[in-house]
Amino acid sequence: MSKLDIAKGIADKLNKKLGEGEDQKVFVASGNEEKLDFGVIPTGIVSLDEALGGGFARGTAGSLAGNEGTGKTCLCMDIIAHNQKLDPEFLALYANFESKQFPLVPAIKACVDLNRLLVLVPYATAERSFDAIMKFLWKDSHCPSNLLDLLVIDSVAATIPTMEMNAVDKDGLEKSTVGRQAAMMSKFLRVVLGSGSLGTCMMLLVNQYRTDVGGYGGYILPGGKAVIFYSKQIVKITAPKGQYIYKGPKADGIVMGHVVTGEVSKNNTGRGFPHTRFSYPVIYGEGVDPISPLLDVAVKKGVIDQVSSAWFQLEIGGELVKVHGRPRLETMLREDEELFDRINLAVNNILEDKTLSEVPEVAEELLPENQLDLTEELPAAHPNQL
Repeated sequence: MSKLDIAKGIADKLNKKLGEGEDQKVFVASGNEEKLDFGVIPTGIVSLDEALGGGFARGTAGSLAGNEGTGKTCLCMDIIAHNQKLDPEFLALYANFESKQFPLVPAIKACVDLNRLLVLVPYATAERSFDAIMKFLWKDSHCPSNLLDLLVIDSVAATIPTMEMNAVDKDGLEKSTVGRQAAMMSKFLRVVLGSGSLGTCMMLLVNQYRTDVGGYGGYILPGGKAVIFYSKQIVKITAPKGQYIYKGPKADGIVMGHVVTGEVSKNNTGRGFPHTRFSYPVIYGEGVDPISPLLDVAVKKGVIDQVSSAWFQLEIGGELVKVHGRPRLETMLREDEELFDRINLAVNNILEDKTLSEVPEVAEELLPENQLDLTEELPAAHPNQL
């Protein structure tokens, strides 16, 4: 009898103790790939999906960190809306710890189906909110219910531990509660992720930068090291000064959006590559503009041929058509929905191909906004006029 046969016999005995109808705890990897990889949740932004390797991995926790005003909540709403269009059964839970007011306008602008979105108004303490969240994640005996597809916690920095709230009630704000939030997040992530209770749901932890007082002016992320350790994918975004999108002539100074640049600083899923950069525009009052990042990746992957610096060539109606200027090509994609869908499908098919034909360049460290060198003019990733 081989070692594998002996191991299978032990596994069968362990699985029989669970009873019928329960998932096997020990099994051979071959033939059970669906139990090892639950797929991804795409963001709908092609440049970000390319950097992530298709999207955020299901069954894991991921972090989205950035400075104020970079569009983190806007990005979350776009992710929810995009997946609702792909899957009629897609269900998301949005836990807004920063305020009792739900970001309704960004959700409506992103075309989120509010009938398929659960909203958690925070309790007095984060532990009670986490207890309510786990009711949606668990069945009996901590088995994953697979009820939710996406869980958004916005944000980790706003969570308030019970000990901190009690200390404030008793002794006021001067009472020191250093480390309480980190201990709480560590326990919550251990319980949910360590027991496999997340199932096929993806948990997105929205976070903010804080100044590291004892680190000579550096920056840290609230919630402690556990948030970084348990996050399989970490996306950091910033909105550099100077990369604005203007309405009409730049001299008029009417800003209608800005360009978000980001970096996937960690990617332990094996799908994409860590330390890769991406960018996309955000239009105020409308949300993320998918046209420009789609055009960037389409040219990069050869779906659209860039004949020269100003000329592009693509197939329309069975004929090769040359288009002069990137703004004109963006306008065509914006006005022709069928053309946009066809190019978007072609690009996504290429991104879903698991054959790794090229390794992207390793990005430099993504600096916070106030540490960017603004003495030189920043190169515009997108046109300044629409």
